[in-house]
Amino acid sequence: MAQTQMTREDRAKFAQQRQERKETLAKERDTRVVFARTKDTEALLTIVQSADRAINVLRRNAGMRFSFDEVAKLLSDFQASVVTLNEAASKICKAVGVPYRAPMGMTGGTEEVETKTTDKKRATKSVDLEVLDIEEEK
Repeated sequence: MAQTQMTREDRAKFAQQRQERKETLAKERDTRVVFARTKDTEALLTIVQSADRAINVLRRNAGMRFSFDEVAKLLSDFQASVVTLNEAASKICKAVGVPYRAPMGMTGGTEEVETKTTDKKRATKSVDLEVLDIEEEK
């Protein structure tokens, strides 16, 4: 099967449509714009996008298409992976001196917080993140 070659104008039009679509999506509620600075981040964002859609379908169909036990097991496995990723990100950030803010409900070791001293010099202090309990969804 032969592929159709796009003309330069077609590619430009396609790129413009894609850019407009991204701008429209960025304006929507519950949207986060993330700049992927590395291939690692690009891979993670692809995983997150698919997982978000799948978890939405899974939760909406619990008890209908999927048993509650199956949903609970899948979400528990996913949550364990999120905790592992959180811990790894916290370690990396600490090692390179980049501030890390753990997601709500998780711990991430310590977070570097910039504060102003009384003599207007900047100081950095380490703040232990609180452990927040999350009730399992039923």
